[in-house]
Amino acid sequence: MSLLPRWPLSFVAALVLLAATAAGAHAQYGYGYGGIYGGNYPNGIYGPGYGYLTGRANVLQGQATVMDAYGNLGLQSEQMRIGREKAEQEKLVTKRKTFDEMKYERENTESFTEKLEKTEALKVRRLINNPLPAEVTSGSAFNTLLPFLNQVAQNSHQGGPPVPLNQDLLRQINVSSGTATAGAGVLKDGGKVTWPFTLRGPMQEELDPLLEQAVNLAAQNKMTPKLYNQITGKLKTITEDMRTQFHKEEIDGSAYLESKRFLDSLDGSVALLKSPNAPKYFNGTYAARGATVDELVMNMSAQGLKFAPAQPGNEGAYFALQSAIQQYATASHGGGDSNFRLRVGSTVAERTYGNNP
Repeated sequence: MSLLPRWPLSFVAALVLLAATAAGAHAQYGYGYGGIYGGNYPNGIYGPGYGYLTGRANVLQGQATVMDAYGNLGLQSEQMRIGREKAEQEKLVTKRKTFDEMKYERENTESFTEKLEKTEALKVRRLINNPLPAEVTSGSAFNTLLPFLNQVAQNSHQGGPPVPLNQDLLRQINVSSGTATAGAGVLKDGGKVTWPFTLRGPMQEELDPLLEQAVNLAAQNKMTPKLYNQITGKLKTITEDMRTQFHKEEIDGSAYLESKRFLDSLDGSVALLKSPNAPKYFNGTYAARGATVDELVMNMSAQGLKFAPAQPGNEGAYFALQSAIQQYATASHGGGDSNFRLRVGSTVAERTYGNNP
């Protein structure tokens, strides 16, 4: 029985090839038996402990070298595998940290909806405290505030003391419904129109009875195309005549602008004469009603109405309504400050920990 271990055939073949290569080297350089110096030197030409091994010792040394290389290769392979495993583990750690960072940023970054709500809240605050005059007279400020005021009016724990409204001024407030931008406007008083001084004359006198007749028919849903076309034709004539007077410098710029604004408003009201909702505009169904601010807001919201632009000469009523709305909003939130303060958004701490201190 051999004392050597049983190796795979490929490994044994490699050893044999290595041994043959070593033996050839010894023969070439004259080391070992019968070298170039002749004689028998069992321990190499330099004596014990020096030079190359000969015979079986040389073969064993080659085997040991191969085995050492094989062991080093296995050790290096295991070290590389361990290195790869550590790299994969570090990838997982990096991935987890990336996920945690994204989660943190997501939880502490305002969403699009939160930014939109904050912007709207800031807009509401500004429109209550410091609206632009044009935003008041156009009705846009009131329309933006309607949802907020309606919510305040319906919450009994927030609703402030009633703020009364002057009914004479309230009747001057123009309202519209749906996609219409203009209300009954200058025709809301049964079609009786107060014309600017510059536009008064024969054509205005011809148009007055036609407007009253048209409003009466529209209130009953009996408006006719013939009457409508007659009215719009005369309005075009008045407009062209006014433009001609301006070019001839028969009227100044301020009078021209005042007249143009009035005619634009009248055109919008006349257009409603053929609207399917004309009866509601001209029989008083669509109107701003309410003894107090909260009643006005709830009536407007219930009917789906919105504020239309002020008619020439009615701007004061709109500023009076703005003052009443500001008083109501301030009172509904305690009234401790001279200016209304609306809270916008929540802090990061509140979003993370709630209301706990």
